[in-house]
Amino acid sequence: MTSRRRPSAAHATYPADATPKAIPVDEQRKANGPAAEKTLALAETYAEEGRKAEALQAAKRALTLSRQPNTLVVAARLFAEFGETKEAQAIATELDNTLQTQNRAYARVIEGDIAVQANRLADAVDAFRASIKLLDLWLPHFELGIAYVEAGHFAEGLAELETCQRRRGEATAIFLDDTPSLRYLATLPYWLARAQEGVGQQQDATGNYQTFLSIRADAPRNTLVVDAKRRTSGK
Repeated sequence: MTSRRRPSAAHATYPADATPKAIPVDEQRKANGPAAEKTLALAETYAEEGRKAEALQAAKRALTLSRQPNTLVVAARLFAEFGETKEAQAIATELDNTLQTQNRAYARVIEGDIAVQANRLADAVDAFRASIKLLDLWLPHFELGIAYVEAGHFAEGLAELETCQRRRGEATAIFLDDTPSLRYLATLPYWLARAQEGVGQQQDATGNYQTFLSIRADAPRNTLVVDAKRRTSGK
């Protein structure tokens, strides 16, 4: 299973082969934040490989190390992806109960992800728009753009994704802290291409598909990579 929405684990901050060795070092140093971050990078790598049990186990392990928003949000989105709705919603509720606007905005993102996995795209759009209304963050714009594309509303999707492209610098730290998140940009060219294709901007779409394929050359079996190749080959 490869998520159509999850960021590219291949572009995570820590190389996957180094992560398992680095985590115990951080734990020994009582550096729980960095240990949780690496554990989530490992969880995303497992998810990319379709190893659901290992991905969920790593996400749950990360939550024992840290309950900071950056850990909670990433873990919740993995739970939502794999249909662990109860766990994902519990984290959304926890974030809501902090009363901080940023956390409440991310709670709406999680609820949107839950709705996407249930194929309730209208509810997902409402949740992502509610998140933006609370606080104009990069991630809900990205998620809203994808939801519009998946619902066939390509013009609306393109507007949101072009916003993400203009504000791509924000994707380097989407949690407004020191946690690197550049990997969230990896799939942006694909979704831009999908939206552009939908509104008849085929030349621009082809260019973005090619950009995406150059970024993900290391993942030939990735769902989006396979689709981008099909769309650019004309088959």
